[in-house]
Amino acid sequence: MKKIFLAVFAAAILMLVSCNDKGRQNGAQGDVEVSLDSLGNVKSDTVVYVDSFVGKLFKFRYALMIEMPVGSDDIHDSIVKWVANEYDPEHLYKGDRMRLDSLFLVRAAHMKKDVKDTEEEFVSDDEHPDFCDGYDSTSIVKIWENREFVTYGYSCEYYFPGAAHGSYVFYAATFNKHDGSRIKTEDMFTDKAKLLSYIKRGLMDYFEARSIEELYDNLQLSDTKDVPLPQFGLWIEEGKVVFQYQQYEIACYAAGLPGGSIDLKLLSPDMVTPWFKDNFCPWLNDASSANKNGLQ
Repeated sequence: MKKIFLAVFAAAILMLVSCNDKGRQNGAQGDVEVSLDSLGNVKSDTVVYVDSFVGKLFKFRYALMIEMPVGSDDIHDSIVKWVANEYDPEHLYKGDRMRLDSLFLVRAAHMKKDVKDTEEEFVSDDEHPDFCDGYDSTSIVKIWENREFVTYGYSCEYYFPGAAHGSYVFYAATFNKHDGSRIKTEDMFTDKAKLLSYIKRGLMDYFEARSIEELYDNLQLSDTKDVPLPQFGLWIEEGKVVFQYQQYEIACYAAGLPGGSIDLKLLSPDMVTPWFKDNFCPWLNDASSANKNGLQ
């Protein structure tokens, strides 16, 4: 799935410039423009920003591609604000956070300064390293939705000239279409210990570990004695909850992005919230009732 995102994004960088409709991106004035079509799906336009900087020693390319929700209602605003906070977590841009075009320009200018500062360290040397070109490519696309909820994936591939290797990030977030709220891990699960037991099973599959001891041999857990929850939380896709760890989060760089999914049909009633049962696995309500009746 993540490889598909990168392939599509790479093609977009080569073929597209900006196809942004700023009027719709910034929100309608006056009446609220609904973001859902007649089938209840989130309407969207593909928006691409591309820029580059040619220095004395190397070139640096930056690009941002977004499957931008169209509208000005709660779900549109919530998704765009999430994109803004993920793309600019340090709040380098102090203006309207709905202006993703401005966020891109500020981030590009910030990276350009870093590139220039790096070049200044080497340009005066008679013998400087042969730098490869650098890049910062971010993609935000819709990866799943039903009538009530939608999930967007965030991926970023990055390489700074002079580094030993590039880096890659991927995670996602699920939103409620009715009020725009983001579905967080605590909205889904009540029992962290049971949730982690499912996650460990998924990690055993990822690392092809035959025992929990072999799994821990593949992990690097310096700040905790146990596997933590993923730093970017969990999200929902068709029939499953997905978890993803980032590079260096629980394992070495060579391990990639450890992750997996939990089949909703495998969950037990006592580990999820009533809200999650009602919206994603209503059969667990029947199981809970049966358990209670059996205890009477």
